[in-house]
Amino acid sequence: MKDLIRLIPIQFFSNSALFASALFIPILAGELSASDFQVGLIVASYAFALFVSSYTFGRASDVYGKKRFLQLGLVLSGFACLAQIMADSVWTLAVSRILVGFCAGIYPAALLAKAYQSKEEKIGKFASFGSFGWGFGILIAGILSIYWQIFFFSSLMFFLCFLFSFLISFKNEVKITVPLFPKDVIKKSLPAYLTMLVRHTGACTVWVIFPLFLYEDLGGSKFWIAILYALNPIGQFFTMQSVDRFKSTKLIVVGLIISLISFSTLVFVTSFWQVVIPWVLISVAWGFLYVGSLKFVMERNIEKATSAGILGSTLSISSILGSLMGGVVAWQFGRLANIMLAAVMCGCALVIFLFLLAAVKKKDTEEV
Repeated sequence: MKDLIRLIPIQFFSNSALFASALFIPILAGELSASDFQVGLIVASYAFALFVSSYTFGRASDVYGKKRFLQLGLVLSGFACLAQIMADSVWTLAVSRILVGFCAGIYPAALLAKAYQSKEEKIGKFASFGSFGWGFGILIAGILSIYWQIFFFSSLMFFLCFLFSFLISFKNEVKITVPLFPKDVIKKSLPAYLTMLVRHTGACTVWVIFPLFLYEDLGGSKFWIAILYALNPIGQFFTMQSVDRFKSTKLIVVGLIISLISFSTLVFVTSFWQVVIPWVLISVAWGFLYVGSLKFVMERNIEKATSAGILGSTLSISSILGSLMGGVVAWQFGRLANIMLAAVMCGCALVIFLFLLAAVKKKDTEEV
């Protein structure tokens, strides 16, 4: 329990760092003369690096131990965030985001696995501090507004997390032999992985252009965009604080239903302030979905870091696909089309999860 408490600052400050850095990247890219399609490529390049890193180091944390990858990821992320200050063109911005994405994928699986093993029935509450940190980072980014100051703040937060990591005990840690392609883990967790892939891909088609949609189409200022973005993790924080007692499958289903309703509502907004209610509902939906998926994969596998790492990689694949699709869709059909697509994909994800869950239950019954 003491380790769980000591892990919370790392969860909080690392998420503060990542989301403070990410908030205004689409706007910065636009100021560097990037098209909507290029904005999508920049976001996708970050997600691709995160995907490779999350998969690789999630497995490595189970095989070689969590401490080294937790600390390595935190310190390298600090240097990577600082390097973003030097981005002065579309391509140097893309390179800096690839570097941040790769470094930021090294530590999360080890962090989540250590938290789950410390107090598994509290994993939702632990995850909630990531959302709380996300909100804090966004608020700081909105207050600072100057890019180099935001990147310096992010770097400082990661170095602070690195110092906190020395307070964590990793004695008696069990190392597990995991194949390079852990097909059994994927098979056991497929309903969650595939569902999150579809739903989050749809959501990311929106997120890649959403700051620009709020800023250019709905007339929001950078400050109010930051305030609006901060509402999302705050909603997630309070949602995640209260969901640990529910079954993982119920959390996923409810999260998908709320996602479908929320994105469908966003299609009809015509002013900045009309975004608030569906935006808060989306935060609640993600709280249900993320905790539900995390519980689903960890309950079914002894390879905790590997299963969490693959979930992180799944979300990264979604970001890649969603960012590329979002850039193309906005470029060809306008930004509102991205929101419509997200609503459709949420509905598809709900159907996929219910179908795969029924298949899993049928197989379990036959084996008994």
